[in-house]
Amino acid sequence: MSDAAFRSLFDRLARVPDAPRLSPVPVAAAALPRVARDLLDHGRSMTAALEAYWRAPMQISIIGRDESDGVLRRTVVLRAAGSARPAELGVIEVDMAALPLRAREPVRAGTVPFGTALRQAGLAFSSRPEGFFRVVAESRLSTLLATRPGATLFGRATVLRFDSGAVIGAAVEILSGHAPRT
Repeated sequence: MSDAAFRSLFDRLARVPDAPRLSPVPVAAAALPRVARDLLDHGRSMTAALEAYWRAPMQISIIGRDESDGVLRRTVVLRAAGSARPAELGVIEVDMAALPLRAREPVRAGTVPFGTALRQAGLAFSSRPEGFFRVVAESRLSTLLATRPGATLFGRATVLRFDSGAVIGAAVEILSGHAPRT
């Protein structure tokens, strides 16, 4: 992804309700810390990657939401079932018209993460990273992810596509830096 396209995606997603204001610094995949690279550098659903890492289903908390002109925008925090510690913050924009009818209401309802809603509807999709970044956790982000202000966090910007190649939407996903308790 070019620097201009990267910035454009962040600018667009910054308009999602209650999204924290970010100043991302692009990072090459090879420069990500190992755990962050394992969780971010893949084409699977982020929900599936987090569930494998946390060894538990992800639960969603909607921080902000808006739907207009056929586009659903929301800011969410995902947590592993049974854990109070956040796993990630996601800012997503979904073209609702791109979704089959059977997936629209579950996605709109927001009772399960986006990847879970599509999986439950029997829809295969990919979440291919367009770029990786680091951010410094400012006050709002550190509060949402229960981390210390000033912490360096890692994330990805991704375009969501059905296996046919049709674009569903875009997302920015930021890891909390927390790990499951063993």
